[in-house]
Amino acid sequence: MGVTADGWQIDVYDVNGDGDSFVAVCHDTGTTVGAFFHEGGSWWRVRMPSGTVRGMWVEPRIAEPWRDIVHRMLGTDRREP
Repeated sequence: MGVTADGWQIDVYDVNGDGDSFVAVCHDTGTTVGAFFHEGGSWWRVRMPSGTVRGMWVEPRIAEPWRDIVHRMLGTDRREP
């Protein structure tokens, strides 16, 4: 899985294969950009690139919440419609 945003190529790995825990890694450097896990309902716990941890709500209609979260972590506006 991957996301391209504002010149970044981000590889996203489903840690447990269950769709609930992810790590986002810069494709070029291998640096971890962030990590996030599903807390239940539409809530996710997100470690931002700055290291800040916060809760993030993702609309239930979003088919790939991981993609929406990565765009929001990076501050880009290319989310699913």
